[in-house]
Amino acid sequence: MNSKYFENEKFSAWNPFEPENFDPKNKDKSQKISGVYVIKIDEEICRLYGSSDIVKIGETKNINKRIWRYLKPFDTEKLKNKKNKQTAYRIRKAYEDLNYKFQVAWKKKSGRGNRKKYEIELLDKYLYEHYELPPLNMKRG
Repeated sequence: MNSKYFENEKFSAWNPFEPENFDPKNKDKSQKISGVYVIKIDEEICRLYGSSDIVKIGETKNINKRIWRYLKPFDTEKLKNKKNKQTAYRIRKAYEDLNYKFQVAWKKKSGRGNRKKYEIELLDKYLYEHYELPPLNMKRG
């Protein structure tokens, strides 16, 4: 599974994974969009089987707020020794430390049950094709 798969699934266009694109102070970006999101990088990386440019699949009731949580300025060192490292910490560290261009796309889905079901379908497809989850997903669903 790679980013081309999501074109057939009627996801949004790929958006640059940059703070100014998701800052809630920007009125255009404060709109609440509920759905499933996918984060990709600008090249495919080796997986256990095959390769993929997908690094994260998730669901949320507010995509702009969730992506902003990953991107908003914060001191990653404060979270470094936290007992349960948060997804935001892992994604922010990857975004800061790796030399990849990150992008995000989403598909609108209402209702937590619908979003969760679709997220699990996508993760299962990825798992089936690569024998592992995307690198920034720690668990299935």
